Amino acid sequence: DGFRRECEYVLWGSRGDPLRHAPTIYLPGWLEGSQPRGKARVHITQKPESIMRQLVQIAPAGGLVLDPCAGSCTTGVAALAEGRRFIGIEGSPTYATTGRERLTAAA
Repeated sequence: DGFRRECEYVLWGSRGDPLRHAPTIYLPGWLEGSQPRGKARVHITQKPESIMRQLVQIAPAGGLVLDPCAGSCTTGVAALAEGRRFIGIEGSPTYATTGRERLTAAA
């Protein structure tokens, strides 16, 4: 009983002054999507790629996206699809392998 777990928060940061887009990009404050289903879901907290593709656009084209809890690397797949570079950190060897495979397939 209680509240449904229906949202997650995004943490964004930069080292030094953030790079500015020309023209300026403003992402919506609320994004909706559902976790992948069936065989497309390879991680228990996997994010929708469509949402991650929007979020990585805050980094300029060619910019670097860091995900310190990479899981199955949906953020990395989205970053590559949107023309960004990616560094992912994952503590689970199983998910690190899954993430590497997904990144290789995306590249």
